[in-house]
Amino acid sequence: MFVSCNGQTSEKGQKETTVLVGGGCDGCELMYIGMPEEISSVSTSPGWNEKGQKLIVTGTVFQPDGKTPAPNVILYYWQTDAGGYYTPKPEMDERTKRHGYIRGWVKTGVNGKYTIKTIRPAPYPDEDSPAHIHLSVKEPGIANEYYTDEIHFDDDKLLIPYKKKNKLENRGGSGIVRILLQDSLQIAEHDIVLGLNIPNYPKNESKYSKKARQKELEQIGKELNIKNTALTFVPSFSDKATEADLNKINPDVQNTFIIYKHRSIVDKYINLKPTHENFNMLSDALDQTQGDYFHLPEPEYH
Repeated sequence: MFVSCNGQTSEKGQKETTVLVGGGCDGCELMYIGMPEEISSVSTSPGWNEKGQKLIVTGTVFQPDGKTPAPNVILYYWQTDAGGYYTPKPEMDERTKRHGYIRGWVKTGVNGKYTIKTIRPAPYPDEDSPAHIHLSVKEPGIANEYYTDEIHFDDDKLLIPYKKKNKLENRGGSGIVRILLQDSLQIAEHDIVLGLNIPNYPKNESKYSKKARQKELEQIGKELNIKNTALTFVPSFSDKATEADLNKINPDVQNTFIIYKHRSIVDKYINLKPTHENFNMLSDALDQTQGDYFHLPEPEYH
């Protein structure tokens, strides 16, 4: 049985002249071993029908703009079993045994969506790391695979102490998911933004140019009539201790509107003027965040 992740990032041994998107990854290359030729957008893991809490992880993979769905992206996942071990099967390739038998692949459809049916992983025995699911991404236009933030669960008691000691990178967006309940089934929605906080990713640092955003918002009308406002104070927009830097807010613009879904940023608008058109645009954007499982309740915590 295997317990340790052995670390995600492994840049040692790489030639200095080799630039890998993502900066290298220990174990991500194992996604190609046993990978089927035809991959569906829905995967049922080997653990689905075994002992454990049934879990569905579903979401959309987006292009770097955070809005356009990304089709034909392969996600490779691996996780511990209900005992917290990466348990291998005798028939497995020796190289993949350290990932355990609960591993699989999904390939996003034309709408960028994917679904993984599995069981909820358990944390490593006698360790303080929260339970998680590893993800490795292979894009059609990128030469190598790279990893995103592990999927963590917001109801995991080990998560907050872990976050205090280990800064999460938000690679591809936040990996922390909210658990929803559908009878005895747990459901977690997890969207991924390609290239977000990924080292050496071939794109501009700024996701939107000021000129393009202003052109998109040229047509304006009457006031927004905002009735409620929430304020958050941080030392600066580039502050790392509060993770305000991850929002990538430009202090030189007039305003920034951020839309959250399950405590994660899903959209951002810059320099909006108080018009009915912009109000309707924001209202529509909020409506679009309500997925198939948005109405489901969370577990009760005691």
